[in-house]
Amino acid sequence: MTYRKAIAVLLLVVPTATFAGSQTVLSTLQQTPLTAYEAGKSRLESLALIIEIAGSKKKDVPRFDVIEKNGLLGVEVTGTEKASKMSDSYCLKKLQKLNKTFDTNKIPRILWPSLNKEQSSKVMNELFITLTMKAKENSSFSLSCTKTLAQLIK
Repeated sequence: MTYRKAIAVLLLVVPTATFAGSQTVLSTLQQTPLTAYEAGKSRLESLALIIEIAGSKKKDVPRFDVIEKNGLLGVEVTGTEKASKMSDSYCLKKLQKLNKTFDTNKIPRILWPSLNKEQSSKVMNELFITLTMKAKENSSFSLSCTKTLAQLIK
């Protein structure tokens, strides 16, 4: 009988202790401050992932990675292209097409809804898109071009 009581008590205590431990972790997480920058970066990572997943049924889906470079925040879009098409002008043309497809002038307000119109315009100089094309015939050959969102909408 004592053996059964011990097991019953143990079965009640272990889940309670585990649950209580989870509450402590959640409480700690709730008290950890999140900067507006981190929140916006997290939204950008989520958008990049959603775009990548949405296109995953297509052949040769580009990869979207959020990167920080020289104090700026951006997305690197990496895809494949025929080597014969790859040039600086072609890269910039594809970058403009990405800009039109995703209506990038709305991105600052999506990432940071609390920005006013002036702040939203200014931050477009600090957000960028890099397009990296890798040759289908030779993956070690690649070409990249980068523009800030402000440069893309001009």
